[in-house]
Amino acid sequence: CMHEYIHVCVELCRVVPGVIGVLQAIEVVKIATGMPSTLSQRLLLFDALEGSFRTVRLRERKHSCVVCGTNPSITAPIDYEQFCGASPSDKSKSLSLLDDSQRITAQELAQRLALPPSEQPLVIDVRPPVQFQICSLPTSLNLPLTTVGAQQSLSHLERQIGELCNGKSDGSCEGKKEVVVVCRLGNDSQKAVQHLSKRFDGIKFCDVVGGLRRWATAVDSSFPVY
Repeated sequence: CMHEYIHVCVELCRVVPGVIGVLQAIEVVKIATGMPSTLSQRLLLFDALEGSFRTVRLRERKHSCVVCGTNPSITAPIDYEQFCGASPSDKSKSLSLLDDSQRITAQELAQRLALPPSEQPLVIDVRPPVQFQICSLPTSLNLPLTTVGAQQSLSHLERQIGELCNGKSDGSCEGKKEVVVVCRLGNDSQKAVQHLSKRFDGIKFCDVVGGLRRWATAVDSSFPVY
């Protein structure tokens, strides 16, 4: 990044595209003439400020890939909303589906997670698995919103709640126990709370206002934001 060297940025930005263009032209000549030494399956990185080059080896094409594999199943552009489960404008919208009593702040969740393990709430993360793998809160359980109503997911959740409720396996509790639902922005978590509150009696479900993005800004600045 050249942000810290803004005084030379203009001049470097004029030169760097030319350097990269020359390198690309060299690769074209090598490929056209059949030379064996090319950048195939390698990524060339050029640091103009340091005047250095380095290469990173890339993995081979995955033959089972649904886009570029041997027998691709995706051969044309697909619907964005269907693929992502959200519209392109979802980032600018903030839903308000729950009462204030069903919502807590990121700081309040941090306080609860600082309690002894036996007193901590069960944390459910309703983001898709691929997002959950990027980053997640410790001990959180991944239950994607799209599977919240599925019997298999509910059975698994019943077992988790049973452990929370002193060994009961039917998802019931004699005393009030808390389950905190999180997502990226605090929208899908509200939908999950609405659904799960109807399914489980004696359990207090709540969500985190602003989701994991608020957690990153208010509690843990090292938590990845995407």
